[in-house]
Amino acid sequence: MLESMLSALEWIAGFFSGESGTFREWTVDAISYFIQAGTVAAIQAQMWLMGLAWDIAKDILDDLNFMGQVTMALSNLPPMAQGIIYFFKIPDFLNTIATAGVTKYVMRFMGWL
Repeated sequence: MLESMLSALEWIAGFFSGESGTFREWTVDAISYFIQAGTVAAIQAQMWLMGLAWDIAKDILDDLNFMGQVTMALSNLPPMAQGIIYFFKIPDFLNTIATAGVTKYVMRFMGWL
């Protein structure tokens, strides 16, 4: 029993004296783990907040009837031009670009960017 206590005390002394480098390695590993965990958590939070801002931006554009206004503006064009525009899905492209712009505004408004 005394031998096991002595070996445990020697291990503790060696751990803190840095003879084998275990204390330094342990602190580096612990700090590294916490920095990695914090970085991953921050990235995941940012991704979640971006999704939230995207949903808010879509709701804002729906409230402003953005696609209705685009459709109404395109209805004034000749049918041939309308066919080309709808074939290349230009209204969907405009909606995506507008949503991205409003998302950027929402993120700046909320202080996330």
